[in-house]
Amino acid sequence: MKRFCQQCGQEAKLTHKVCIHCGTRLSELKQPESTEFNQVPNLQNQPNTYEDQPVVPQKRQQPMQSKKKIILITLISILGALIISIIGFSIWAMIHFSEGSTNKRFLQAIAEEDFNKLTKLLNHEDGSSIAEGEAKALIALANEIGKNELNNFVSIEPDGKFLGIYQMHSVITKDQYAFYDMETDGLELQFNSTTLKPTNENDGVLYVPLSPGIYTVDVLLHNDFGESTTQFDLYLADEYSEQVWMDELPISEADVYVTNYSSEWTSENIYLLINGQKIPVNEYGESETFGPVFIDGSTKGKVVTSFPWGEVSSSEFVIESSYTEVTAAIVTEENLESIKTTILNLGEQMANAKASLSSDVLTSANDVFKEDFQVIEIDYLIENGIFYSGMLEKIDMDRDSLWFYDDLLMIPVSFYYNDAVYTFGEEPVLSSTELNSAIGLNYNEETQDWIVNYLEFSNEPAYPTDTIEGSKSLYEPSEETIQSSVSSSVRSELQAFMEQYTMASVEAINMRSITPVKNYMTTDGPRYQEAKDYIAYLEDSGITEEFISTTVTDVADLGNGSFEVTTVEEFIIYYPDSEQYKTFSTVCEVQTSNSGFKVHKLISTTEI
Repeated sequence: MKRFCQQCGQEAKLTHKVCIHCGTRLSELKQPESTEFNQVPNLQNQPNTYEDQPVVPQKRQQPMQSKKKIILITLISILGALIISIIGFSIWAMIHFSEGSTNKRFLQAIAEEDFNKLTKLLNHEDGSSIAEGEAKALIALANEIGKNELNNFVSIEPDGKFLGIYQMHSVITKDQYAFYDMETDGLELQFNSTTLKPTNENDGVLYVPLSPGIYTVDVLLHNDFGESTTQFDLYLADEYSEQVWMDELPISEADVYVTNYSSEWTSENIYLLINGQKIPVNEYGESETFGPVFIDGSTKGKVVTSFPWGEVSSSEFVIESSYTEVTAAIVTEENLESIKTTILNLGEQMANAKASLSSDVLTSANDVFKEDFQVIEIDYLIENGIFYSGMLEKIDMDRDSLWFYDDLLMIPVSFYYNDAVYTFGEEPVLSSTELNSAIGLNYNEETQDWIVNYLEFSNEPAYPTDTIEGSKSLYEPSEETIQSSVSSSVRSELQAFMEQYTMASVEAINMRSITPVKNYMTTDGPRYQEAKDYIAYLEDSGITEEFISTTVTDVADLGNGSFEVTTVEEFIIYYPDSEQYKTFSTVCEVQTSNSGFKVHKLISTTEI
């Protein structure tokens, strides 16, 4: 009888216990019953197997295929792996979403400055996610205060369940409230490039919610003063989520004061120009309040004034606070060049005028200035017989200190000369001198020229914003000027002498003594005796006199130190019964002595 493996279907020997093909244990075959091992069955009484019975083929059992076994093994492996994966995933999920792991991932994202991770980890108190700009601000704050200090501004809170099984956690930030209490029309703020719509409050507006952090705030202001932008850093780190005032926001209404405003100006001829907008200025130099504008230096303006010499704009100023003091420009650069030319000409002409002893050369000045210069500067030289030689080295001028005085434009000026004063017969020795002054100028609208009206001496030199080089040409008196000056000097001396002589003569008449006038006459000349006789005559007549004035009208040089001097004299004559005012023209010969002038002879006297 053949034997087959029920597992793989291969033939197996009767003596095998295990299939040699697949290793399956083989079942034992039952032996037919017999009383004797070698008993031969009696086949005579048996039906003929092949003839008497039909042959029925034995149905062979099909063995299990190897492929099915492989599938079964695979399924068992997958199931095992799945179970292991589920167990591992559960462990991972419990750890990953735990409070400790969430905090660890938060700190790691801060350390790595990973904005994307932070936006997934962090939520506002209302559950909304933070924006990338807020994540950047939080990292900036961590870099400022240290990441461990962030615990004051965040907390780890449960946040739903993962797959409905595993408890998740999120990092919740303490919301920050940026508060602003000024005008917001036309104002837009971006916090690290994130635009927030403000929430109106009774006393201002709030920008919420924002995570803690240091924000770069982009400010856009669009109003009548144009469209302007600026930036500032905002520190939002309040542990109690209270309002943080945005004091750093550089926006305000503004006022400007023109420090050099003059009462000679009117509000119609001065205004501010702020970003193209005209702002009026009142009679006190104060502008109208304007804005809001940026007060961080990005808002710029000018002062514009109108004068007879044209419209003048100041240099550009910046607004860095709600109150700004500025200086109005008074002249343009073109005006200033014209003024410098006028002052240079004046400096040269003053040296020339003193050298020539004539104010006629002062063509840059008006008549009043010429007269004053003649009296103060030149007449002093003439009266004292002094000559002047000099050259203009340079002029310092302070353009930043212009002001108005009685409709005159005043400017500090220092003249530097190399000059000398000396008397007749002396050699001039030049040395440096400094003339500090304030020059008053008037503008002639017809000729469009500047004229010098006034010069005031000063003890302080002008601050040299501008230096003008002089010609360094030497001005000195001509021979004619020297001779004329000598004559003028002698005449001036004779004027003083004749005045003293006439006063002494009146005193001698009234004292009835020659003594008061004796030293004013030569004792060997005819006038001495005539005076004694005249005094005696007036005494007998009871006549006295009162001196009014004496003026020298002509001097003729007679040579040898003698001069013929003509004077006009005024007296009041007191008679015994009346008094009379009388004027006389008198001609005397005056001689020069070691002790000065003396009257030698009375040539004539005539009542006028």
